[in-house]
Amino acid sequence: MTGKRLVGVVAALVVSAAVLSACGGSTALGSGGPGDSAAAAGDVQATAKTKVAEYEKGPSTYPGPTEAFDPGTGKAEVLACGFGAPVCASQSQVAVTALKTMGWDAPPPVDGQFSPQVEAAFLDRAVANKLDGVVLVAVNVNTIKASVERAAAAGLTIMCTQCVSGPQWQGKVYDVTVDFAEQGEIAAWQVLANAGPKARIAAFDDPQFASAVLRQQSFKKTIESNCPDCEFTLTHFAAADLSKPGPPSFTALLASHPKGTLDYVIGHYDGLGVQMSNTAKNAGRLDFKIGSYDGSPDGIASLAGDNPPNDFDVADPFTYEEWAAADLMARIKVGAPSWTGYDAMPSTLITQNNVKEYVNKKPDVFPAPEGYEENFKKLWGSA
Repeated sequence: MTGKRLVGVVAALVVSAAVLSACGGSTALGSGGPGDSAAAAGDVQATAKTKVAEYEKGPSTYPGPTEAFDPGTGKAEVLACGFGAPVCASQSQVAVTALKTMGWDAPPPVDGQFSPQVEAAFLDRAVANKLDGVVLVAVNVNTIKASVERAAAAGLTIMCTQCVSGPQWQGKVYDVTVDFAEQGEIAAWQVLANAGPKARIAAFDDPQFASAVLRQQSFKKTIESNCPDCEFTLTHFAAADLSKPGPPSFTALLASHPKGTLDYVIGHYDGLGVQMSNTAKNAGRLDFKIGSYDGSPDGIASLAGDNPPNDFDVADPFTYEEWAAADLMARIKVGAPSWTGYDAMPSTLITQNNVKEYVNKKPDVFPAPEGYEENFKKLWGSA
């Protein structure tokens, strides 16, 4: 966003990796007590609107380095969670660009195909090829533990963008990511601001990705704590289903919830949110709103198109994270001073009120500190 600049070290916030298991089914999140009063309901909605206005402004600062260093030369490769997810495909390309700009060798990114077998093989090859480091884009390292352990033992530096790896990987895997729990809170307050104290909500997560589960569990917790009369349904979504029409889990939701029975449907990321929006419009289901996460180009384009189902997107500084990951990788290799806060990057709420600021924004629509690429180049001595 305009007016943002790369700032110095800020205290790191630790994103919890303790992800609760989610279960399906529609349940009212409470009843009775003071929360039922009209006054209390009005207070909650007023509070939500105040919070939303702040979230729409976006962060005033971002964590980042201030000390220049010589990144030297190195060899690294990038693995996307799966090219079938547009955000993973595009950001893996950004990571390669950042590494090359830094002066390192980096071939085109590899498609992880949402497959632990493919991801594990990638790490084993990285060790065999004696790479200095890898960038994993939205990969769950806990599904490939043995390969990660082997890679870390071999001295491979593992950066993971948009990941919730967990404290067990401290010093072995470096998560460069947003605060996913905060994202769920932001989404919940947006829903409460618009749908009020009796919102009927359906949401999707993907157990393969701890980030997706953490987002929606935090969303649920925030709704539950502030809206006792809201209704909430959570459904597990398999990443492979994104390639199927609908996708099937969303069309099943529409079939089980006729018109007038839903206020919001929340996708766990834009790849699903955009498909849901298209399917809803084709089915003539404009009776509810859709929200999602990431702020990817396709998600922002859909929101900016003033399409009735699309209501909001909780956006990550995704592209900035790829450059930050490259910077940190090189600092680790050469022993240069590191920086904190990279594991809890801030997010921005994008709605109809501010979406025009992000349409066709270069180099990408993702929120980020202004001029961050040039700042990194200066720190690397390549400007």
